Amino acid sequence: MLTRTATQGPELDVVRAFLERGVGKGRSDAQVLVFCEPLLETGYPDIVVVHWHRCRAEAWPAARAELTPDDVKLLHFLTNARCLLRAELPGRRARSLDRLAAAGVVTISSRWIRCRPLREIFAVSRIIALEAKISDWRKGLHQAFLNTWFASESFLLLPHAPERSQVMAEARRVGVGVVDATQRLSAPHIAARRDRLPQSYASWLFNEWVWRGFGTQIA
Repeated sequence: MLTRTATQGPELDVVRAFLERGVGKGRSDAQVLVFCEPLLETGYPDIVVVHWHRCRAEAWPAARAELTPDDVKLLHFLTNARCLLRAELPGRRARSLDRLAAAGVVTISSRWIRCRPLREIFAVSRIIALEAKISDWRKGLHQAFLNTWFASESFLLLPHAPERSQVMAEARRVGVGVVDATQRLSAPHIAARRDRLPQSYASWLFNEWVWRGFGTQIA
């Protein structure tokens, strides 16, 4: 995975202040990892908090580490399709299929491609994205909304409690939560809409990244 070096300034100060308070572990049976500015197709979300169940991933084969982003895109497609005729998949996908089969996420017969049950191959239970903004809250809210394409919950992170109700109204309208640097995710100004996972192939990327040991572990 790729990240970028954070730019020094007031937004980074807000991010640091929030992280210093702790994001909370949530359920005791889940591991929590934090990513700062990971590279995704929609940009670099400031913070991504991932809850995942290590016990689900204990039996995953080492070959799973060989999956590429394109393989993960195909896996997300196959998961949604559940079952697919081999003839429906372009021949150029043969190598990706071989890697997916070696990773134990699909089973392949002479005619069919079937995904394993999601509970066996997807260990993440929550992906929480936070977008920090000092000013221009509309821009921050727009980015926070874009983050819903991979996250189960998305928040706008502000330095202080919003003084204008319009921020709150717009956030509620698009399903984005609002939290400030003095709060924990468990008690935000506005709770985010919670969507099911995986939302997109990027949700799968975080699933693979936590299993491979990326991110910062929350004790």
